[in-house]
Amino acid sequence: MGYVELELNDSSTTLNGVFFDFTGYHAELRFSGKIEKVICLKTGKDCTEEFKKKYKQK
Repeated sequence: MGYVELELNDSSTTLNGVFFDFTGYHAELRFSGKIEKVICLKTGKDCTEEFKKKYKQK
């Protein structure tokens, strides 16, 4: 895992012109917008790969 610069908990943000919606999730990102880790708050499931696909990072 890379260096985490921003942690979001059940919220959304815009980084480098890209809107990210992590409502219902805990997300760790870099300021560049690179997604490092996404966890579903309800189930504890790791959803990182799903969000990387959603935001075309893979």
